[in-house]
Amino acid sequence: MQFPASDLPAPGSDYALINLQAVGVRLICLDQACDTLGAQFAISTFGQRFHPDVPAQFDVYIDVNQDGIADLDIFNADIGLATTGTTNTGQNGVFIADLTNSTASGPYFYTIADLDSANAILTVPLSALQTSTGLQLTYSTPFIFSVLAFDNYYTGNLTDFIGPMQYELDKPTVYAGEGEFAVPPNGSTNLTVYPNNAANFYFTGPYNGNSPSQTGLLLMYTDGLAGQEDARSRSLRDVTGILRADDRARNRHPFRHSHR
Repeated sequence: MQFPASDLPAPGSDYALINLQAVGVRLICLDQACDTLGAQFAISTFGQRFHPDVPAQFDVYIDVNQDGIADLDIFNADIGLATTGTTNTGQNGVFIADLTNSTASGPYFYTIADLDSANAILTVPLSALQTSTGLQLTYSTPFIFSVLAFDNYYTGNLTDFIGPMQYELDKPTVYAGEGEFAVPPNGSTNLTVYPNNAANFYFTGPYNGNSPSQTGLLLMYTDGLAGQEDARSRSLRDVTGILRADDRARNRHPFRHSHR
């Protein structure tokens, strides 16, 4: 839900209000042979942030065993500040905190983000999603996650969140036929959306009921203009569908979509 204008900070206010619009998640291959798997969490906000470092930090809390207690925290931070504690480099990376023993590791990948952007994509290897107590998130592990947004420049306060959401990486309800696609200038293209059933199963088999929070697809445009960086589509679970994308959708990346 978009915050009303009356809630937004006025010029000169010493706080930031990060307002989440939509989030998505997908299973990805981290190498050409697809021997190494990872997960990507896509985040879109109302309003653009001038730099990936500030004024927002995004945290993805993972409850691996679905007991109501978060076990892992995937978050973004300035690489220099997170690794030295003193020096900002202006490079933003993705880290993982093991909440069972209060340790952190990373960076694993750079945060996929741009200047003056409302988008961020956090990438992690599945092998790193393991706790000191032996909990491991694999592609076939049903889990619960929430996405939290913090003002990391002025106050450190939590300003918005989406969740909890239930998902299993290899069992989306629907999925796109392309992992990413490009559209020529002034053109359009079709993107086929498949229901995850016995005739068109995704990865390991048809949908098993473990991803009830998916409501459709979230398409992320990594180099889009302000206000044109994402699109959301609700999709029927039992009918193959076609999404039409215009030239604003160049270099879009489909994610399984969950939102408020």
